Amino acid sequence: MRDKIIYILLFMSFSFYAQGDMLLASRQQSLFVSDAILVLDPDVYYNPSSIDVSAVSDGDTVTTWEDLGANGLDATAINSIELNLVGAERMAQFNGGNSYFDVPESSFLEKQMGTDNFTIILREGAVVQNTGYYISKADSNVSNREYGLYISGNNKGLFGGSTTSFSPTDGTRRLYIVIITGATVDIWVDGTQVVTDDSVDTVAIQTQSVNIGGRSDGGYMANDGAQMDLISIIPSAITNEERLEIEAQFKIN
Repeated sequence: MRDKIIYILLFMSFSFYAQGDMLLASRQQSLFVSDAILVLDPDVYYNPSSIDVSAVSDGDTVTTWEDLGANGLDATAINSIELNLVGAERMAQFNGGNSYFDVPESSFLEKQMGTDNFTIILREGAVVQNTGYYISKADSNVSNREYGLYISGNNKGLFGGSTTSFSPTDGTRRLYIVIITGATVDIWVDGTQVVTDDSVDTVAIQTQSVNIGGRSDGGYMANDGAQMDLISIIPSAITNEERLEIEAQFKIN
């Protein structure tokens, strides 16, 4: 009888700890996958929660945009960028002219369109710009454009290796996912594929820093008050399943 009691107690103890370990593992996994972008080990990742923690009130000046990725490439605000609050959402508001974020030059951000595999994810804020650069790794020389996304009136485009125009351009806030697989580019806007281009030329690696909301020699977001709240570069061409998970979490509508 004593042996049976000991056995039962040992079994209950093992069962308790096994269940505890599974619950802990499940909780850790849940925390890890709660952000569909962070789980993909992004080279850089700027989202609403990381917009300058010292800016807590609407209209406060933003000085940095913290990189949530492992590389710690915090973006520095150049000229007039403010925190804009829309409900509980935090957005970086570019106040026209030459305001932008500068991301330090890093080997992690050297991406060759036409050769490398990587993904750019970007979400606009409540006020959508009508001209300028969402993100750019380029200078004034037209041949020194490694990669970037821009808008100009009724045209939106991806440059680097080739210039690919796409739509919609109706001023609505949207989520953009640009997947580069060597010489192939696929662009998704709010879950709809708007571009597939399999003839992208290889470009040379440049030494410019990455700019958010501008280009190193100009081309800034000229729409006064234009906003952005999420941008990331992932060092892989994400899968369709990963894209769907990102859209499910970050698409506006």
